[in-house]
Amino acid sequence: MSHPASFYAVVGGAVVVTMDGDRCTAASVAVGGLTPRPVKAVAVEQALSGTTLTASSIGDATARLSEDLSGVDIIGDVFASAEFRSGVAPVEVKHALLHAISLAHH
Repeated sequence: MSHPASFYAVVGGAVVVTMDGDRCTAASVAVGGLTPRPVKAVAVEQALSGTTLTASSIGDATARLSEDLSGVDIIGDVFASAEFRSGVAPVEVKHALLHAISLAHH
């Protein structure tokens, strides 16, 4: 997600999922833009791996992103506050996952 005026990256999510049918056999998830360097979202990956990916299971997994960001400095600046970035990060990761499995979300 970029700032509309500056196009500066506010929050970004990157995902790779390996699927066997509807079941996730492996997941790699990272977030950036809200921290000084990208953070691997291990709690989210663990919540996804071995599950059938649905909008609900993806929502449950992305809710665990706060565990991965615990103790990490969240950037706040003129483009977006730290609180805003923290709130948007799970949404962006959820959108990336829904796109990855071709599940409509809009």
